[in-house]
Amino acid sequence: MKAKNPGMHTNTPQLSVSDPRGLPVRNVHFYRGADGQPVEARVTQQYFDKAGRLIACRDPRLFSGLKYVCAPVNLMQIFSLSGALLLSKSVDSGWRVSLNGEAGQPVDSRDGRDNQRQIEYDGLLRPVSHNEAGRIAERFTYGGPAAAERNQCNQLVRHDDTAGSRLLSDYGVLGTVLIESRRFLNSQETPDWPLAEPDRDAVLESEVFINRMTFNALGETTRQMDARNNSQEFSHTVAGQPGAVDVALAGATQPQTLVSEIHYNAFDQVERETASNGVVSHYSYDQQDGRLTQLCAVSADGSVLQRLNYCYDPVGNVVLINDTSQPDRYCGNELIEPINRYRYDTLYQLIEASGREVRNGASHGPALPGLQSIPALDPCQISNYKQSYSYDTAGNLLQMRHEGAHNFTRNMHVAPDSNRSLPDDDGEVNFATSFDANGNLLQLVRGQTMSWDVRNQLRQITTVQREDGPNDEERYVYDGQGQRCSKITRSQASGRTLVSEVRYLPGLEIRTTADGEILHVVTAQAGRHSVRVLHWEAGKPGSIANDQVRYSLGDHLGSSTLELDQQGGLISQESYYPFGGTAWWAARSAVEAKYKTVRYSGKERDASGLYYYGFRYYAPWLQRWISPDPGGAVDGLNLYCFVGNAPTVFVDIDGFVGERSNAANRVVEASKLHFDTYLQPKIMEKKAKDKEQAIDSLKTRLGASYAGSVGEILEAASAVLEAAPMTFNLSPEKLGTLEGEGIVNVWHNLKEESAATKGRDQAENQMFEYKRSTSELTRKSAVSGKQNYKEYHRPTYGALQITRDERTVGGAPMYGRAAFHLMEEARSYMTFTGSDSMLSGAGLNNLASSRNVFPLIRDMLLDTWGVLFQCINGQQAGGRTSEFSSYIEWQSHAPIEWKSMEFLDFERGLDFQEAIKNSASVAFFEKNSVKVRLHSI
Repeated sequence: MKAKNPGMHTNTPQLSVSDPRGLPVRNVHFYRGADGQPVEARVTQQYFDKAGRLIACRDPRLFSGLKYVCAPVNLMQIFSLSGALLLSKSVDSGWRVSLNGEAGQPVDSRDGRDNQRQIEYDGLLRPVSHNEAGRIAERFTYGGPAAAERNQCNQLVRHDDTAGSRLLSDYGVLGTVLIESRRFLNSQETPDWPLAEPDRDAVLESEVFINRMTFNALGETTRQMDARNNSQEFSHTVAGQPGAVDVALAGATQPQTLVSEIHYNAFDQVERETASNGVVSHYSYDQQDGRLTQLCAVSADGSVLQRLNYCYDPVGNVVLINDTSQPDRYCGNELIEPINRYRYDTLYQLIEASGREVRNGASHGPALPGLQSIPALDPCQISNYKQSYSYDTAGNLLQMRHEGAHNFTRNMHVAPDSNRSLPDDDGEVNFATSFDANGNLLQLVRGQTMSWDVRNQLRQITTVQREDGPNDEERYVYDGQGQRCSKITRSQASGRTLVSEVRYLPGLEIRTTADGEILHVVTAQAGRHSVRVLHWEAGKPGSIANDQVRYSLGDHLGSSTLELDQQGGLISQESYYPFGGTAWWAARSAVEAKYKTVRYSGKERDASGLYYYGFRYYAPWLQRWISPDPGGAVDGLNLYCFVGNAPTVFVDIDGFVGERSNAANRVVEASKLHFDTYLQPKIMEKKAKDKEQAIDSLKTRLGASYAGSVGEILEAASAVLEAAPMTFNLSPEKLGTLEGEGIVNVWHNLKEESAATKGRDQAENQMFEYKRSTSELTRKSAVSGKQNYKEYHRPTYGALQITRDERTVGGAPMYGRAAFHLMEEARSYMTFTGSDSMLSGAGLNNLASSRNVFPLIRDMLLDTWGVLFQCINGQQAGGRTSEFSSYIEWQSHAPIEWKSMEFLDFERGLDFQEAIKNSASVAFFEKNSVKVRLHSI
């Protein structure tokens, strides 16, 4: 179901202003928060160097400050002569200097906190140690020639990191790790790893935690045995999707099925799954866009436990969620419906939300609200609420106004020269002392201080501060990949120090407390279910059976909304405010409620109220991250902003980038992942060889009589190709028939296979090697035949325009007398070939990218070289000598949207006049904010 609000969005396009090189120097968004409001233009400013690299940018807030003062830029970047990033300076995260070695490997870095990190390599350019603050924080050991028996040759066999040592003692033939061991440090001090292995072993605990994995021939996991000998077995469908998950606790004679009968649709979305407690979950999706329309869970006796119905606006924002499994409630003449409603501004930021909350004991800070009892939930303990949010032009929350049984308003202060923000708690706001030089928050709430390690990871938080004794605190330890390995809590009670610890291992959590409780939590993910098995070694509560299985049913964001036991009985139920705070929760017992640790977005909630996402911590009551994005501006210039202020639409998997959750986007992301992890590395791997071959090709093309420098010609040709506009030619007559969001490929709405599509299928598999991808969805798209994956996964095609001539437009005028010019950012997910890939039978060896254009110089047709050579010599090409002259093909592995086009160029005045008179064409231009121009102008 879709809802519309056309009035609010009238005349609010997204525009881009480009310089003569086609680089976007201004991006303009038009903001309106309600019908009737005047439109506000918000401008993002970008600067590029002579090589076309982004060197500085300002968000709309700092850009508007240029009217009054010389406002700082949000981000500044300085590059080396080789193109490597030397210095980045952010108003949010501070500055960082990075130095690379001759092969481009990072060797030294320093940041604003004076943290220095040095990496040492061996002769094969493998890292062997990390030096941080004068200590060897990590060491790496690799298998030698004698390690072939366990497939360890040249593989990492030991990694000593900040948590302890990780030993990789067996590899499979596909390079997968079969046996992995973890030993923890015997103290909480930061390690300084000695060189000799016996000396390294001396600083470790004696206990070894061993994890064993089994894989099939396709690299899919079939069995896992954790460090306490609990095993999980995974079966797969013919298409490679998870089909069932079984678990056998240590010592059990028979495995127990957790989830089975998982059925999928053509988009790889789960449509139905059955848990071993008899609960069957059904999922319905919109046939056109794959959006979830209903999520339903039914128990074995036929009672409906959950039925969430979703309604969206035309762009996919959730505007209503109705849980029809819950009754309407009445209290004090107030109707309390199980409905959540949401409203957005024209930038798709959430500005209003309504729903249900606990009437008394609600929390708008780090604490959870009061626990309610089920099944006898008092209807007068639940009431309606409405929240409204206002933001500044950079996306920082300025005010959250809560209307309900108890009204509440939170105001935020934002630093004038950055996106650092603090709540108004009637105290003095001091940004200089509240954040460190790298933008990490130093105090969560009053009295709760935080400290950060050299890698800007949260190391410790003081939960209770005392002047006359030790503080209560929580300390975190991370492995070499930046993932949390342990959480240690120290608290004071009756003159004693109580220590609790959680150790995180593959598929297992080991939780110990000061009163002798030892709990093993076996964790499993099957389909959309998250399952946790609670096994007590000691200290089991009397009211809970040992080996309790807890099934977590989530919503579209993965938030745990229901917990069920082995019989399908309801353990707990929880509802959330849009930004992750708990609106109300209920459980059948307070003891069982104590063991619920995974909540909003499927993430663990710590005692501090923070959610741990993997690379960052999120404070839901502040609606922002407590540290800048470790990936930089990958998710926008505001490095603290949580999922673009659209928490009902986007999810963040690990603390880097918010992602929209629907089928088409999952396939698109798989395509981009294949580019990032396979195509681009393969293209860069052969760059040196491609360069040699390009030089040989130029020597042949130029001939022995050429007196100039071949190296200079190579450099000039590379520069032209790297900056050449990306174009998409089409017939002007087709403009009125264009629909959808962007360019589509041949697989879009394919009704029947033909010899041509079979040939293209084979050619694309040969060129892009989908079968070798690490992504399961990508490997599925490699299967021959008609399938929906290919519509979203396979590339779209166009051409580079390496020169302008007087008569034609675009890089492929044989395909039409009009040409779209693409924005520069489209280049980042493109591959290129020197001629038509279908006609030339191109393979991976022929592929180029923006970082390696040498294959184009080697492979281009003779006519194309002639045009390029004229361009290098400053001559304007007079015209194309053949149909494919100057044709350099691009293949985009990410969507190309109509609204992201720089402009549309017309070859003939007659076509231009017809287009701007045709109502269908004009509607298309207005809808997508397409700028049109005549080639002769």
